Amino acid sequence: MTNAIPQETIQIANANLSRAIPFFFTDKPKHDPLTVSKFAIQTEDERNYYNTLSRKQDEGSGMDAFTMEMYNALLEKFLSEGNTRNAALLILAGNWGTRFGDTVSVRYCHIFDENGRLRKSFSLPSGEDKTNKKNVYYNNEATRWIIQRLLAENPDKTRDDYIFTSNSRNKPMVDLVEVEAKEIFGVEIERAEKQLAEVESKKQKVYDLYYAGIINQEKLVEQLKYLDGFEASYKNSVRLAKDNLKKYSNPVSDGKQIQKKMSHTAAEDIIKDGLAELGIFGKNCKKGNKPNCDGKYNTHSFRKTFGKFFYTRGVELKDRGILTIDPDVLVLLQKKFMHSDSKITQRYDSHTEEAFEIICTNLNLGLDVLENFKPKFEQISF
Repeated sequence: MTNAIPQETIQIANANLSRAIPFFFTDKPKHDPLTVSKFAIQTEDERNYYNTLSRKQDEGSGMDAFTMEMYNALLEKFLSEGNTRNAALLILAGNWGTRFGDTVSVRYCHIFDENGRLRKSFSLPSGEDKTNKKNVYYNNEATRWIIQRLLAENPDKTRDDYIFTSNSRNKPMVDLVEVEAKEIFGVEIERAEKQLAEVESKKQKVYDLYYAGIINQEKLVEQLKYLDGFEASYKNSVRLAKDNLKKYSNPVSDGKQIQKKMSHTAAEDIIKDGLAELGIFGKNCKKGNKPNCDGKYNTHSFRKTFGKFFYTRGVELKDRGILTIDPDVLVLLQKKFMHSDSKITQRYDSHTEEAFEIICTNLNLGLDVLENFKPKFEQISF
């Protein structure tokens, strides 16, 4: 017995469909690709136009991790050119697993202790740029090596300076007191403002329930009054934090200025221009270039790269007996920097933090490449 569609049905379908678009209903397997000839691109101008549209459509989706080959090639390129700052961006962001906003917010005082020794781990005073949560970042041999090189090339750097600053000629500066104030009180302002926005959203939902007839006016007033209490508290928190920020002073920092941190645009240029010189054009490459691979790469690719190779290194350490941990916890560890689910945070304890530290200190992305350049560089000690 056959499942073939009757010929009469095919003829009727073709007659109806031909008035709309010129493709034909046939008795072919369902996995055959749909091809509409009039949709094919005819000219190079059309190709460029529709490629631009496709890239715009892709902008909302996530970035890709670098392959190890791509990461190492980019690192070797920067080191060969003597561009230690750009190499450091790859090494530090990739091994710390920081978001871009956090990477460029790191100052030397965050990673060195009061005795001038490089810390084994550190946190940012304001928490993560996106979540405001405190996160611990670990140094390893690769980060130590590149920081040594940065300081050897920039002997005028102080504890107050950002690690990553702009290379523009005018070298824009910012008051150190302003930087410190934002690190101390900025997170409080951002947290309270976020809470205010959430209250406003909840109020709107209550109104929606009322207008839909799901709750009555009495319940509406009750819920709004309840939310008003939170709103007043959060507004007061914002006001106090902003007052403290304005009043902040530090005699040690007063009058001092430091160079502004690297901009997001500058970092994007470092990545995309560097990849372009290697002949790699991602789907989100600069306008005027033609993509030649399916990946999308920008500053968030460093964090994605960290996550990808963190898991790989964790499995390797487990197989070697250096790490004693079950696979489920290894996945938990991988999600430590990536998650937004409070349940993951609740499952995280000192034991898993210890395992996380072991993996991070053994991650050493780019170390093989750095080793090849060590003989060329004068070393300094901490």
